[in-house]
Amino acid sequence: MDLGHRPVIMAARSRIRIGDNVMFGPEVTIRGGNHRIDCVGVPMKNIAKGPGDEHLDRGVVIGDDVWVGTRAIILHGVTIGRGAVIGAGAVVSRSVPPYAIVAGAPARVIRLRWPIDTILAHERALYPPERRLTPAELAPLADVVVPRVARPIGTP
Repeated sequence: MDLGHRPVIMAARSRIRIGDNVMFGPEVTIRGGNHRIDCVGVPMKNIAKGPGDEHLDRGVVIGDDVWVGTRAIILHGVTIGRGAVIGAGAVVSRSVPPYAIVAGAPARVIRLRWPIDTILAHERALYPPERRLTPAELAPLADVVVPRVARPIGTP
């Protein structure tokens, strides 16, 4: 695992799990928890968490073989799927599918790293059968656009 330069990892009462072969760019922030903002007449900094507030500390899970770009922010409750790429400066507030590339604030899927067949070949090369993602698990990604390979000018 390569945590990059000056990562900020704040777990509070939650757990942050980071998989194998993960790379972070500089100044990545991961927030495993959150604060209550719903109490009238009490400054937010004075609100103590109590029973029933577990939903505020949902943690973060980052799968294997993930690259998180410079100054990305990953918020509580997010799972980043295996093989995903998080663009620099992205604000990740929703879970990211395996092998997706996300960018923006809020982060959105912009494409997959590869077509599904290539993802399956990558899985076979890196993981034992019992740990591989199956075609059925990857099927929901079929609607995510994978750009065509660039062709030299003048070719059809």
